[in-house]
Amino acid sequence: MLKNFDIEKIDTNKLADCLEKSRRASYSAREALCIEIGVNFNDLDFGQTAPRDFAIQLVAYLKQMRNTEALLRLCQAIKYKTNILNTGYLIRSSLLKVLLATGSVTVLVLLLRFLGMLQVFELGAFDFLMWLRPSENQDSYVSIIGITGGEEISDKDLLQLIEYINKNENYKPSVIGLDIYRDKPTGAKEDHSNLVDYLKKNQNIVATCLVDPESESAHGSKPPYPEIQEAQLGFTDVFPDDYDVIRRHLFFLPEQEDSPCNTVFSFSFQLALNYLESLDPPIIPEPPKEEYFKIKNTIFKPLGNRVGGYQNPDQQFTLDAFQMLLNYRSPKPGTPTFPTYNASRVKGKLFKPSKISDLKGHVVLIGYTSLDPNENKDLHSTPYGYYGDKKMPGVLIHAHMVSQILNAVLEENRPLLSVWPWWLETVWIWVWSLIGGGIAWRYCSFSQRQRLVGVAFIFLSLIVLGVFCWLFLGELAIWVPLVPSALALILVLFVVWEVIPYHERIIPYIEIQVQSNR
Repeated sequence: MLKNFDIEKIDTNKLADCLEKSRRASYSAREALCIEIGVNFNDLDFGQTAPRDFAIQLVAYLKQMRNTEALLRLCQAIKYKTNILNTGYLIRSSLLKVLLATGSVTVLVLLLRFLGMLQVFELGAFDFLMWLRPSENQDSYVSIIGITGGEEISDKDLLQLIEYINKNENYKPSVIGLDIYRDKPTGAKEDHSNLVDYLKKNQNIVATCLVDPESESAHGSKPPYPEIQEAQLGFTDVFPDDYDVIRRHLFFLPEQEDSPCNTVFSFSFQLALNYLESLDPPIIPEPPKEEYFKIKNTIFKPLGNRVGGYQNPDQQFTLDAFQMLLNYRSPKPGTPTFPTYNASRVKGKLFKPSKISDLKGHVVLIGYTSLDPNENKDLHSTPYGYYGDKKMPGVLIHAHMVSQILNAVLEENRPLLSVWPWWLETVWIWVWSLIGGGIAWRYCSFSQRQRLVGVAFIFLSLIVLGVFCWLFLGELAIWVPLVPSALALILVLFVVWEVIPYHERIIPYIEIQVQSNR
């Protein structure tokens, strides 16, 4: 029973007057009325009396039986604004319970998130929002020369290709990145020696190796030659998420004493550093701090162990590695993200770039670009595609990584992806829980129509939430929680509708929604 309720305060005559005026006491309507308020019409010995008498006797009967629920339903049925109890107290009480419900739902959602149970859904939502971002213009710093076909390019052909673009002053890139492992001769040993000699003489070429290969004898486990300079070598290891999806950009790792790949810098980071140092005046990174490093005016902060949607304690994270979210360039339909040329055309006499600037002064990556898994084993899932020809060649992923660094340093309108601190994400989730709680409280009713309206507003709120998250990611490069907020928004609706007692739900509805007939 509710506090401050006194059934004797019901004004029998006024309530009976409203009942009679509503015509719900008429002979044809009274049986339906009894069903609506939960009273058995056949139990009433005054069921066939005149409308006025029926109204008075029904109210008196409910008072005598102290049937509070039926009286409240009668008030709603005839749209009577009742003063039978302290409605202000009820509203305050129900609002307090809504606040408690929203807080409880928020804690539950945060717990599910902390346990990693939402990670797969959050990462999927992140991919979807990335895919929805507006398209961007073609990158102006990075170009790709792609190698197609099922066979690995020979040392001889690779050397001819590098020499062709590196000696031609019209095309000469600032930096050339070889996303091709050359730790073992491919072809004649003499050709391999010639390639190594060329790499030694040309400091603008960066080669690759693997810090953590599948085995010591695996292809790419060593640099092209042992005495290669540090600035000419970068590792191509990546940290994929579940299902081999690449969402993170690895910058550098702690030195691995047992690895023949003697570099701490990633391939993409090494290329970006070489390019920035080749500018006039050169751009040199500041000495790294404990929590970040800075290049020009851009601050690079690492991705922690539990940030954003990454909450699964079993997720493969190297805590000593410096990694960030990879801000892929959103492709424009019909236009490659980076100027791309086929290696066979580059060596041909008729080769002529569509724009001289596509190669000259660029970072040019050379690697395998075939989308056929039988020809190219270096294919990975990304937010833009998981399967088949939607996968992305490794050289293209490294191009996105180089582009991310250069654009963040040299451009003002392409920031790095970031996430909010945990406390701000908590507030964000709670705010959406409050919105859901407010809608649930406002449309708390046993009326099916009212509940449908409440569900419709929740659905509209979900759309608004999605738009906000899309805008934050697309315009501000901030990944804000979508799935936890949506879950809180939905859960709190059902929690509020179930935990607030019936009487406390109906009175605010009558007070706010119904006009008085007194």
